[in-house]
Amino acid sequence: MKKNIVYIVTYILAVLVVLLGALFYRQPVLTALLLLMFMLPVLSILMCSVAKEKLKIGFIPVPLGVTAGNEMTIRLEIVNESVIPLLNCMLTFSYQNRFFPNRGKNELIFAAPPKSRKVIDLNFDAPVPGLFELETEMIAITDLLHMKTWKIPCVKTVKTSILPEETEVDISNIRKATLEEEAENSYTGEPSREVRQIREYVPGDKLRDMHWKQTARLDEPMVREFERTRESFYVLCPVIEPARELKSTMSVWYSLALKLIKQVETVFTVIPDENGQMYSLVRSGSEEELLETVYELYSGTGIVTEEMIARIHEEIGNVAVIRDGKIAEAGAGK
Repeated sequence: MKKNIVYIVTYILAVLVVLLGALFYRQPVLTALLLLMFMLPVLSILMCSVAKEKLKIGFIPVPLGVTAGNEMTIRLEIVNESVIPLLNCMLTFSYQNRFFPNRGKNELIFAAPPKSRKVIDLNFDAPVPGLFELETEMIAITDLLHMKTWKIPCVKTVKTSILPEETEVDISNIRKATLEEEAENSYTGEPSREVRQIREYVPGDKLRDMHWKQTARLDEPMVREFERTRESFYVLCPVIEPARELKSTMSVWYSLALKLIKQVETVFTVIPDENGQMYSLVRSGSEEELLETVYELYSGTGIVTEEMIARIHEEIGNVAVIRDGKIAEAGAGK
């Protein structure tokens, strides 16, 4: 590196000055200093060469999501297991919102004391929803005397969701879609008349499902669990494209899903595959699962096409399509 050349030239000039002094004055102290100055660069390079192998860099797990408009903190953990300090370290990294690419290079300069663990907080603004990605690329480590710099690949990535802001939404016109599935373990589908099993009562079971004979015999509340043949859920299809009203679309979808979940409903979100031909339904039955759905939605690269919307209406029925910040027609049922 160019900076190293400056330090090397400066050090050589200092050695020459001491050398001239030793030749002119013939002092033992100057001679000893001269020998030390010859040895120091070698020692500095050797020590740093060993210590750099024991430097570890990683990310402390970040929250799965942060609301748009707030500040986001990414925590970087730096561990130096060596007894030799690494005082001149520079980490190269890039960051971007996946929907708004920005691959500019950034540099973080830090020191790693011996036998230490330190945490550095990197603060970023999160003005709009999307998938925030931070990727480290390389770390440059320079010895104590700035004689040599090692460039070591250090590719690590951390991602987190920038959540949409909540807005007022009307769910009165959103209708459930009936998904024909084998839902043996579901408690939300439509029950048949066939009893699957008799089990102990758990909070939330309905009084009409009580099995009074077994309750009286075992002296414990028992309920009948019915087979369920059809599932009725809310299905939302957000059209996520950077060219469209991404912020408002995500806000409406997120607010709808969150409001339904708080009403103890289960919501499915349509996520297209990469080639735009197929789609999957991601289930969210809790706020934690909704955060995971946000992440999957952001991570996808497919686009919801008009053909896909038509097929979704045909295959599923009542699906709320959200685009440009508005809820489109619910669709004709199958």
